[in-house]
Amino acid sequence: MYSEAEGHFLRALNIKKSVGDERSHPVEFAEAYKNLAIVRLAEGNSSVAISLMTQALKLVKSEYDENTAIIQQNRFHLAAILCNSGQYDEALEESLSILRIRVELFGEKGLPTLNSFYALGMMYYLLGKYGLAEEALTASLASLDISRWQPECITRAKYLLSQVLFGLNKTQEAAALEKEARVSLETFLSAYAPLLHAAWHSGTITDELMLYDHLVSIHCGRYTIGKLAICCEKP
Repeated sequence: MYSEAEGHFLRALNIKKSVGDERSHPVEFAEAYKNLAIVRLAEGNSSVAISLMTQALKLVKSEYDENTAIIQQNRFHLAAILCNSGQYDEALEESLSILRIRVELFGEKGLPTLNSFYALGMMYYLLGKYGLAEEALTASLASLDISRWQPECITRAKYLLSQVLFGLNKTQEAAALEKEARVSLETFLSAYAPLLHAAWHSGTITDELMLYDHLVSIHCGRYTIGKLAICCEKP
């Protein structure tokens, strides 16, 4: 549970405060604020989450140039928090900028770039722009044989793309992709998250996207924070 992590994050922050401050250890404090921002978001306190993540980004910017990977990762977290908070247009604007820089840094097949393509797909999907969502998600799934994108991320992207295709009335293609994603989801949940697996099959969880979203690392972007009552057991 996100709430169970709060105590550990606060303890870590207090340790950092005992040896320095934001000026002496900006990146370490930024990490602490980012972690707490995610906890606050899960609690439904979006304004505090955005404030904490904005401060985290400010601290990282005090140490690194704008077009660096660490800056883009922190911007990526902020965009995800904005998206989770319902600020889709703001999140999209930030994400488009991040994608451009990540393509320059990592190329179109770099893992951070693929995460950005997925993020755009999600935001376009939430905005009802299914054509653009299809384009972004298709880009994320191109050349998987050389991209080394994590299997969980691939599965999530395939599921979201299936929902986008349903929205575009490409029913046959959508159904096939949805079925493929569900086979992988079954494998992951049965192996690593039996509580979620049971909840899914019992009908307790009806929004499948939340399940796929919680398969991946938080650093890959997660867009259903606070909406899933039951959390995965650790592998």
